[in-house]
Amino acid sequence: MKRPFAVIGFSMLAFFLIASNCSHSITVALTAGLTAVLCVFILFERLRKYKAVIFSLFGAVLFSLCFVNAEVSYINERTLMSQPFEVSGAVCQTPTSSDYAFTYTIELSDKNYKLRYVTSDNKFLNEGDCVKISAENASESSDIDYFDNSLASDVYFTVFESNGASIEKTDEINYFYKITGDAKRAFTEAVEKYLPGDDGAIAKAITVGDRTGLDDKTVDYFNYSGTSHLLVISGLHLSFWAMGIMKILDKSRKMRKVSFFIGFLCLFIYSALTGFSVSVIRAGMMVGCVLAARLFRRDADSINSIGLAVVIILIKNPFAPYSAALWFTVLSTLGLLAFSPYVQIALEKRLKIKNIDEKPLLQSLVATTAISFSAAVFTLPVFVVSYELMPVASIPANFIMVSCAMTMMLTTVAGAVLHFLCLYPLAQVCFLVTGMCDKILRFTAEKIGMSDWSTISVSHPYYKYFLIALLVGVLILIIVKRHGFNFVNGFTAISLSAFVLLAVYCSFYNYSTPSAEIIFTDSTPVICVTSKNTSAVLGLPSKGELTSVKTALNRHNKKSADAVVVTDTDTGTPSELIGFYSTFGQCDAYFCGDTLPIFTETSHSDVKSMTIGGNLLVDLENSDEYTAISANGIKLIVINCEKAENLFEIIENYDIIILYGENATEYATEIRNDNALIYPSGEYSSVSVYFD
Repeated sequence: MKRPFAVIGFSMLAFFLIASNCSHSITVALTAGLTAVLCVFILFERLRKYKAVIFSLFGAVLFSLCFVNAEVSYINERTLMSQPFEVSGAVCQTPTSSDYAFTYTIELSDKNYKLRYVTSDNKFLNEGDCVKISAENASESSDIDYFDNSLASDVYFTVFESNGASIEKTDEINYFYKITGDAKRAFTEAVEKYLPGDDGAIAKAITVGDRTGLDDKTVDYFNYSGTSHLLVISGLHLSFWAMGIMKILDKSRKMRKVSFFIGFLCLFIYSALTGFSVSVIRAGMMVGCVLAARLFRRDADSINSIGLAVVIILIKNPFAPYSAALWFTVLSTLGLLAFSPYVQIALEKRLKIKNIDEKPLLQSLVATTAISFSAAVFTLPVFVVSYELMPVASIPANFIMVSCAMTMMLTTVAGAVLHFLCLYPLAQVCFLVTGMCDKILRFTAEKIGMSDWSTISVSHPYYKYFLIALLVGVLILIIVKRHGFNFVNGFTAISLSAFVLLAVYCSFYNYSTPSAEIIFTDSTPVICVTSKNTSAVLGLPSKGELTSVKTALNRHNKKSADAVVVTDTDTGTPSELIGFYSTFGQCDAYFCGDTLPIFTETSHSDVKSMTIGGNLLVDLENSDEYTAISANGIKLIVINCEKAENLFEIIENYDIIILYGENATEYATEIRNDNALIYPSGEYSSVSVYFD
């Protein structure tokens, strides 16, 4: 069999998708069943010839055993950490701070997971400091990632000093974490010296994975443009350094034999500089396997090497696929090493380019196009599943931003090295180029990512037509394949046609349909209204609700709100409105009561009714009882059944009625209106309504 490790590795990933959605007992039963089937294939001679099936079953069984064992260990550790305990370890990551707390990540000495310690006082701990922690209990980690699970980060539990926990520094030092931490700190300080503030935030994120300086808006720009993989240290970054140095050394016959070892050394140094984070270790193992394959056999299969890396990663940590970073790493590395060379060859043939080696600029352009296309295509499923968005503009965005990001990595590292060598003028020139790349990346990500046409919401009701069109196209191709029709070319043409039709329809027709998304909260619900490319948010969302608001707007193809209407001035605070502005940018603010003093000059005070964007009418006459919205000739009313009285007099003039609260069912029975939608208190988190 040509690619055994690839079959095993990808079978393990496939079985994860099943096991992660099953209970522990069902997973154990599946493990027993797969083991029995594997034994049948091994024992019967007639079935042994199906080697691909045998390796697939072996991969599934291997992963299921590791996954079940990890689940049992986690359950046992969760029981132990709920009781008084005392543990020791070393600070393994750069401490983070906020306005309210300092957070330290501790790698425990006798555990296979990390612990996070949160305190209101600065303990002045750095990487490498060994500590002892005593606590009554620990909370489960709240960091969620892919599949809303926190296990992928390796930080399983969190200890809060406010609950009686204590931390004590010992005399021992972990020199590995101390040296790597000092190196990373020195690097970031060099970047901040030449590019202070936001100017160096993207450079630090792309080069060493330090995202502390990035604001939420910049992260959204990269997410919406389909280039968020640039902000996560992945196979793309490590391959750039390892493969680039190897290609340079390969040109010298004397250095060709040691180029692989130098590549490994550079890979290790760069991984240490980035702090050996989880994503870096995954990407490093993946690229390392590819380098090892080339060391022992130059014509080794990259896909098989990636499969071997996946096997090692999943055996070490079966919870790793819970992280979107792993999928980004696997897919981007797969696209870079296994797919982009074929795309580059196809482009050269299509363009009828001869002697491309004699045209380095054209060769670089073709290679960049192949890498951008491969990265966009292979990481598309992660965007669809993780963010529920299909980045339409990911291919042109990657084409512009990948090469710019690689240039930024090169000039940033070169500038830092020159700074350490006291060659300050040359370092300043390098960082000047880095600053220019920063401006280009930020500008491109903002202009492409924040355009309404840049993404298509997967949760959109008409998205299913895209899938139906694909299925119909595949069936047609299967039928005509017997007549010599090229299946790959036909599938590509039909996929692109269906995708373009979906984009055109959603952008020009269905997304213009007025809609309202009601996000129920503990107090006044937040309503996101969209009509004819105009959006408004009614009610002031708290910090924890901003993500739900962004998701609601994205579902209707909007990236930001044009206006915010504060319907309850008693609960609205300046910090919440400032948080709203920092997330969505400057927009019009309307207050149904007194304006908050800080926004007196930039908002509208004591507004009871308003027209937003010339087509969206909002009535807040009785905001405590109901909110009335009119768009496209359709009238909608959202009623708080706990406060509203005399409902019979106002509901007759409305086409859509939303009843919420504890008395919603009772009122709905009384009014007997077929257009009334009932949402009892506590049973729903959000609801989407179209005005059609």
